[in-house]
Amino acid sequence: VLYVTGEESGAQVALRARRLGLAGNRVRWQGEASSGEALWSGARVQPPAAAFLGDELPQDRLLVLEGGALDPLLRGLLSRSLIREPLNRRYGLDGPHLNLLRRSPFRLTLSALPEGPFKASLQLQLLVDHSQRQRWESWLEQLGRSLLEQGMTPLDAQGQAAPGPGSLWRRDDGVVVGGWRWIERGADNPQLLLFLGPAPAKSPSLSAFAPRNLPGRGALWLRSRPAGLAALSLLPPQLPDLVPMADQLSFMISPVDGALNQLQGALQVPR
Repeated sequence: VLYVTGEESGAQVALRARRLGLAGNRVRWQGEASSGEALWSGARVQPPAAAFLGDELPQDRLLVLEGGALDPLLRGLLSRSLIREPLNRRYGLDGPHLNLLRRSPFRLTLSALPEGPFKASLQLQLLVDHSQRQRWESWLEQLGRSLLEQGMTPLDAQGQAAPGPGSLWRRDDGVVVGGWRWIERGADNPQLLLFLGPAPAKSPSLSAFAPRNLPGRGALWLRSRPAGLAALSLLPPQLPDLVPMADQLSFMISPVDGALNQLQGALQVPR
């Protein structure tokens, strides 16, 4: 059944689906920010990417976001000097290093923590061009010096205080707050893992990241567990009532002819 609508909440769409007698617990949608021409142009608007939208998120993950480059996420933030200047001053992210970051394929993961001072840990895994690795190493050294100046204590791999800048950092109260780790996948495919929260356990998921064949370099693919996020009060307010109840929310944003972005998604709700 194809249902075309204007502005409606998820609950309204679900109500109409029940009236139509539609079975199943999956709702798929496709949205357009500027639909006048794109809606009727089959050559420009492609069918939903079912291979992506139907990919189940592992149970231990609250959110996973992947993309061919970080630029779509950072472009708006870095246009503000209020954000850009502290990144440079406090963490050494100047123009050249920001450009490296913006061009990097990435996977961003949010995982729930069963105990400790944090509700969840955040991990950013970057695919690094091997020819640029020395530039990344230089920035990490600069970042380490900056964290030392801010009163952080560097730790070694065993969690002991290190004599110089390390890759694991703790506050004055002894709580580990983040760090970084290199993940080697051959000489041509090093990956850099940056994390906030405790050091992630070494697991196959950390070494399995490979750039997806997304529809365009500016495409973003998100999978999340809204019910899990809601339980930890990590969902933004004013979402449609159906979203916080969902077992999984998946969507893909892909560029279509310049400034137009196409949104495709799937929502899985309990029966």
